[in-house]
Amino acid sequence: MIVLTKFFLKSELKTLKNKVGLSDVFEGVKRIDKDLGISIKVSCNFQNLRFFKVRVGKLVKARMIVFLRIDSSKYVPIVLRLKKDKVFGMNMSMNNKVLADLLKANFEKIIEDLEKGDFEEFDLKDL
Repeated sequence: MIVLTKFFLKSELKTLKNKVGLSDVFEGVKRIDKDLGISIKVSCNFQNLRFFKVRVGKLVKARMIVFLRIDSSKYVPIVLRLKKDKVFGMNMSMNNKVLADLLKANFEKIIEDLEKGDFEEFDLKDL
């Protein structure tokens, strides 16, 4: 199951709408489901959550960070950036303090959307 929050759609995907589409996000999550994503460790220890970095897009090279709720097998995208992005895309690792701060801020806003019900769910099998 893929969960797309209002925040992710508005602040992450919409800013790259000419480069990366919704179908690219879905394909990226499918890559994680096929064990093609890279597991990353975040500075905070979240119970029942795993974080992944995955390549997105065919012609345009982008990177996305997604978290997985292990208890319900729901993938939730957090950050989406082009690989050419000098601040995030070229160094999308937790050693990049700017990325770690962005990840934390986005995660908090996504949790707010989840609590408010501002999200849509898509079944991986239907995509």
